[in-house]
Amino acid sequence: MIGLAGANHKRLLYVEELLKQFGELSVFSRVGFDVFAKERIHLLGKNGSGKSTLLRIIAGELKADAGIVKIGYLSQDLNNLDFEKTALDNLLDGFSDKTTVITRATTMDLNKPIEKLSRGQQTKVSFFKAFARKL
Repeated sequence: MIGLAGANHKRLLYVEELLKQFGELSVFSRVGFDVFAKERIHLLGKNGSGKSTLLRIIAGELKADAGIVKIGYLSQDLNNLDFEKTALDNLLDGFSDKTTVITRATTMDLNKPIEKLSRGQQTKVSFFKAFARKL
């Protein structure tokens, strides 16, 4: 595990039991770690040890053979929003606990279509949608 963080830190990256092979060659297996907000990390290894492969898997450019990668990321493009839906409908996408969503987002008019919200409000909806789910 990379860094033990207190309860106030948000997990930005979670990697568990990652495995990558190229044919018979196992690049790495059982890789696991967490990265929390405000932590700094570095990746060291010999040439060919799988550093770039690991980063490509985390970035979504390459598929792992096994394991879990969860990453928290807020795109400035707001590409996780459906501009045809209201703010509330966007926030409820994928959530079973509607009370939590509504309680945490009561500072804006949730019945407005996303396209009618200010860029700041759109960013708040995008942020909430990206980070409200616990990693």
